[in-house]
Formats: sequence, C-alpha cells, structure tokens
Amino acid sequence: MLLSILIPTYNRAQCLRNNCAVLCSAITANGLENKVGIVISNNCSNDETKMVLDETVSSSAIDITVYHQEKNIGSVRNVLFLLNQAKSDYVMFLGDDDYIDENYLVDVCLCISKVDAPTVIIPSNIAISESGEELGYSRDVGFPRKSFPSGFKACLNTSWRGHQMSGLVFLRDGLMENVVDKGICNMYLFIYFIAYLSFKGRVLHLTNYPVEVSRPSQQSKGWSYGDDGLMSEVFDNYRRLDEINFIQRSLLEIKFLDEQYWRYFMYIKLGLPRFFRAIKSIATGKNTSFLTKILFPLIIVFIPFRRIVILMSRGELIQTLRRTVDI
Repeated sequence: MLLSILIPTYNRAQCLRNNCAVLCSAITANGLENKVGIVISNNCSNDETKMVLDETVSSSAIDITVYHQEKNIGSVRNVLFLLNQAKSDYVMFLGDDDYIDENYLVDVCLCISKVDAPTVIIPSNIAISESGEELGYSRDVGFPRKSFPSGFKACLNTSWRGHQMSGLVFLRDGLMENVVDKGICNMYLFIYFIAYLSFKGRVLHLTNYPVEVSRPSQQSKGWSYGDDGLMSEVFDNYRRLDEINFIQRSLLEIKFLDEQYWRYFMYIKLGLPRFFRAIKSIATGKNTSFLTKILFPLIIVFIPFRRIVILMSRGELIQTLRRTVDI
C-alpha cells in the first residue's frame, strides 16, 4: 500500500460517515483502490460511531481497517496508535470532521510515487464551521507551491505548520521508532514529525488544494489553551530534536511565537493581567530554551507591529481583528 489515511475519531458519527463517503468516492473515481487505504481508530465513542463504521466497511470495496478502543486512550495516544498500526509507505492524518479535496489526494499520490519523493507534504487549509460554511479565514491559500531541500531551513519554514493535523503526509519508515525513542507525547506531535523528517528528505508545501478544517467551539474540543497558549507543548518537540543546536532551537521557538502570535495575544480579551501572565508563562516555561527566555520579553513589542504590517499588505487586518478565538 502506498498511502494510508489515518483517522482518529471520537463521538462524531455523522461527520465520520460523510468523510468516509467522500474519501471512498475520491479513491474509486481515480482508480486508487490498490494504492490508498483508510485506517480508523474509534476512541471508545458512545454515540453511533461503531454502527457507522460497520456499515461503511460492509458497503465499501475500499481497504478500510477499523480499530475499536475498549477505553478512551486520549487523543494523543490514539494518533500514535494509528501510526503504529499503519503498514503503508506513507501516511496521511485526517480529522474525522475535516475534508480533503479529491485533487489533493491525487496530487499527493503522484508526488509520493516519484523517485525523489518528499518525506513530508504540507497542505494549505481553510476554516469551516461545524455546518460546513466557510468562516472567512485560511492558512497559505494562494501561496506558491514550494519544495524545501532537507535541512534546518526546511525545518524552520515548515515545522510550525504542524499545529494543524489534517492533510499532513509523512514517510512512515522509522518515524514511529524515533517517536518512541524520544518519548514524544504532547498535543502537537505533528510539529515533531515535520521537524524530524525535514532533516531526512525534501519537504513539499502543496498549497493548490486547501483542506477544509472544521473549527468547533472550544467547549466542544474538551481541552483548553491553558495559561500559555499551549506553547510548552509546542516547545517540547524542539527540545527533543537531536538534529539542532541551541541557537537553532531558539530560532524555531521564536518563529513559532511570531507565526502563532494569536496564541498569547488572545488573552488580552481577558484583561492585561491575564495577558502578562501568559507572556510570563511562556518566558519561564520548562520547555522554553534559555535563549528564548532572554529574547522573547525583548521582542514581544515588535511582533504585533510586524504582524499588523503583514496583515495590512494582505488585506486581512480587519478580518483578523474581528476573529473570535476561544481560550
């Protein structure tokens, strides 16, 4: 099998039904039955997920493998479980309520079939509501398709995009073994996946066909951003990466703090004391490198000005200011 689409799922029976139908249709329509399979791990759902999966498997000619967890093992371990079960050359992760474009699937298969295939493929994405309506914001849509040679530059420019799982494609060989060896177990596993594999081969930023990413309310997620925008979880990945030195580690952290500035600026709506608490939590965090602890408080003033200029140049400033972020 060339590619396995890995779907961790929990209590989203109807979304999962729709997603499987879309995927099966795309696989069949493009003659990919012998190249693409689907692997699903049901994390002990208490809705109709099991029934939906039974119906999907019995009515489809696609290679679909389903696992039912006897107890909820948590979202992170469910993802790692899927990676461990995969036997294909490549894996693509997909949220049960996120949707890939048929053309993206075809393009991915073409790319990973080549001799000089990348180790990582990263898509663009657009945000949709739980009812499927576009929310008016996106990431990397309209950006040129770009290939990064292996090395630190690829890691710096692409690993931060691992904050969003759906549509990410990885070379499977050796990945799970490395994850186990380094003890990777945090909310942002995919940042590590990209960072690690960016030193093993080429990284492709495939922006032509955006993935539709559902944005449920924070209450529906079952987790929060805590006091630091989950930066400690993010930085844990760079802390465990052997391929970088202490300066490169700090550059990766600062890059993430710049690109994902909303993670700490969202606390302003709760008042300045909460905002400064977030800044302090990041600057003193156990996974924050020594150099970043020194630099971040000094550059915090410049990050919003730089972002304002970038957003104005793209015509996205007002739209961004109006965006609601649930902490």
